[in-house]
Amino acid sequence: LTCRLHKTLATVALLSALLVVQMLGGCAMQQPTSKSTNQPSPNPFLKESVPNKVSDKPRLTPLINENATNRIPNQYIIIFKPGTKRDVVLAAQNKAKELGGTIRTTYTLEPIGFSAKLSDHALQFFRQLQEVDYIEVNLSGSLDDVQSLDPLNWPKGLDRTSERGLVNGTPSQPRLDNRYTYSEEGVGVHVYVIDTGIFSSHSEFGGRVQGGINVTNNPAFGTNDCSGHGTHVAGIIGGTTFGIAKKVILHPVRYLNCANETDPVASDFAGKAFEEVTQDIQTQRRNNATYRAVINFSSSFQSNVSGMLNAKVKAALNSLIPVVVSAGNSNANACNTSP
Repeated sequence: LTCRLHKTLATVALLSALLVVQMLGGCAMQQPTSKSTNQPSPNPFLKESVPNKVSDKPRLTPLINENATNRIPNQYIIIFKPGTKRDVVLAAQNKAKELGGTIRTTYTLEPIGFSAKLSDHALQFFRQLQEVDYIEVNLSGSLDDVQSLDPLNWPKGLDRTSERGLVNGTPSQPRLDNRYTYSEEGVGVHVYVIDTGIFSSHSEFGGRVQGGINVTNNPAFGTNDCSGHGTHVAGIIGGTTFGIAKKVILHPVRYLNCANETDPVASDFAGKAFEEVTQDIQTQRRNNATYRAVINFSSSFQSNVSGMLNAKVKAALNSLIPVVVSAGNSNANACNTSP
């Protein structure tokens, strides 16, 4: 009887142990297969993630310049994290269209991404994607110009550029003498004028306006000037009479959609223009190692810093392309303005 009792107790103990092992094993097997609805979908562009609880707050990608006074309503620049595959960006663009958005332009050089017109719902969707680095509000800017002077007199700015120098090791500002003294004319240098285009047949350019680029969504004007500002800037750079470098080759790069007055000077197209010019100069250099080029940009986005636009300018500089930008033609601190 005692022996039989011991066997019964042993059997009970064994069955209990097996039951515990099975329960633990079941828990261990269930844990990896359970999915939290707070985690993003494996393909976030095909299916939106829905919070499991009202109190759950998913991580939101930073939205830059959200309260800028010169923001363009419902237009955003979506920049992806370094190393993101291009097919991910393409899928995101398709998703933007599915959500009723309109693609404005695409960036194929780092930082890659695109700009689009999006609803608030679509914006919130993209702010939850882990592949997105940051989102910028698209900004309207201004074309920087100068006050008109008496056409019978030399422009004072041009006169000043030939009066630089040192006197006894100290910077000097000699009196203006209504003359422009120079020794370099910019022969063989290519200047890309990112602006409103250039009136190529103007007598001041002497046939020195060559292949241009149009990055707007409206190709109607090509690279011909649609407002006069680009021609004015090109004249300062390389006009025969009052130009700084009178024999440079000028390339019009139109980023302003003059055909549509409701589409102002916009930071997303400005960034695209820098990207396209950088690519073109890199291509030219591969074919000609002595190809010399400069970028000029006479626009600004006052009191706002665009990380995307600054990155595109930096990419040009990293490619050893000199970039000249206006300081804004105002009393604002140019360090707080892009580019």
